Amino acid sequence: MTVATSPSSSASEAPLTAGPAPDDGAPVRMPPAFQIPRALQTLRLSMRQADYVFRARRELGEVFLYRGIVDDEPIVFTSHPTTCARCSPRSRTWRRR
Repeated sequence: MTVATSPSSSASEAPLTAGPAPDDGAPVRMPPAFQIPRALQTLRLSMRQADYVFRARRELGEVFLYRGIVDDEPIVFTSHPTTCARCSPRSRTWRRR
């Protein structure tokens, strides 16, 4: 498992963990999600994106799961500034494969 820390992060912040899930047979722990129907999640996200994302961050945390009706696979959102910056194409740590 890889641990990423921000140079400007305070000591009170927990380090971010990222990387592939371990191949030890243990179940993968998914982030929390709203317990509402998928159609309602899709409607709320498509009509008021900012409200949906800010509410999810406030109630579920910086990483949360979205289940929509378009795709069967859930989508994981992250709003942690360090994670977002590392995934940005302008980031020095981001590399195309």
